[in-house]
Amino acid sequence: MESRIRNSTDPAMSGPNPQPDAKLSRAPLDDPEIAAAVRLSFLGRAPMASLVQLLDDALDYVVPAGGVIHPEGGPPFAMLLVNGLVRIVASSPDGRQATIRYARGGAQLGFGSLFSELPNVVAAVALRDTRVLALRPGRARELSTTDPAIAVALLAELSDRIIAYQGELVGSTFSGLRQKVARHLLDIAQPGRGSGRLVARISQAALADAVGTSREVVVRVLRDLRTAGLVETGRDGVVLLAPERLHEESWPTTP
Repeated sequence: MESRIRNSTDPAMSGPNPQPDAKLSRAPLDDPEIAAAVRLSFLGRAPMASLVQLLDDALDYVVPAGGVIHPEGGPPFAMLLVNGLVRIVASSPDGRQATIRYARGGAQLGFGSLFSELPNVVAAVALRDTRVLALRPGRARELSTTDPAIAVALLAELSDRIIAYQGELVGSTFSGLRQKVARHLLDIAQPGRGSGRLVARISQAALADAVGTSREVVVRVLRDLRTAGLVETGRDGVVLLAPERLHEESWPTTP
């Protein structure tokens, strides 16, 4: 067992050095949370026998809120997000950040890095305690060439990412700041405790980083959204009072 755990931390394994509570997952699909995440992902299209081979000896661990799940410039990796919330972010040399996307349970992270010789230019950061299942990149690559079901699942994931990034490019190019703020609030909102209302737990400074502007500008945009009856702001974040109307605000409109 000890030698197998050491082997899981070599460069062929996904992600940074494991957390202290990391463990090798012997039968991951027997875990209800992991099984549910697989069903939500494109991997859920593959038959059980293929999934067993792909997920065998994956590394199961929790990254605390604020922790880096995978660093910018890190090695190829492949992860299944079991639960939590992750921000995929790019950084400029002067420290500015831009959000590429948010990911929740069932999302696949890093699979594009398995087949590219280009460096990884984004980081994955946990916005709250997040459980991940880190796969062996070498095994995922090998199965993609020998198991058609795994190949199709990975192609579906990569195709979805391309189309999603094209949509984000359209949104970021043609949207105003109000639309960008609305879209990011919708992206990260989760049901609040007890009330059931959607709450985006994000600071004004972090929201400004996410949409590529200053905190002062975000304050003005939130004030306008408040006046329109779309949101409330408070110590816990931004409450979405009218998610459907906010969604209408989130994309460019044609005259």
